[in-house]
Amino acid sequence: MHPAFHFRVNFGISNDAADVRFQAVSGLEVKLATEEVRVGGENRFTYTLPGRAVYTDVTLRRAMLVSSEVIDWCREAFENFRIRPTTVTISLLDAGGGPVRVWTLARAYPVSWSVGELDAEQNTLTIERITLTYQYFTIN
Repeated sequence: MHPAFHFRVNFGISNDAADVRFQAVSGLEVKLATEEVRVGGENRFTYTLPGRAVYTDVTLRRAMLVSSEVIDWCREAFENFRIRPTTVTISLLDAGGGPVRVWTLARAYPVSWSVGELDAEQNTLTIERITLTYQYFTIN
């Protein structure tokens, strides 16, 4: 068993050491789409056939950074419609910092970027969320 709190996220477009530090990653999921096919003229029987793999979007959460190559990449996509897909690796790490499991997202790009609530009555960090879509992931 490995704890889920020790992980790193690397973007192919960033060499900034701060861009690997995220608070949470969610949505690493793949499902097999299916299709129902009816048999001849017999409406009582159907076959469920496998389709293609469907990958869900991944959401990353971290404390907002003032300067970030990843946020510049997101802004380029949203403000200038300049979409630059990149490889993103999410590594679950052992106690020594070595990778236990690595998910590699192929041709990822941002589809959502949001900033959490600003509240003068709370003493909390400003949290930003980045949602990525991608073609598929591999597990190394």
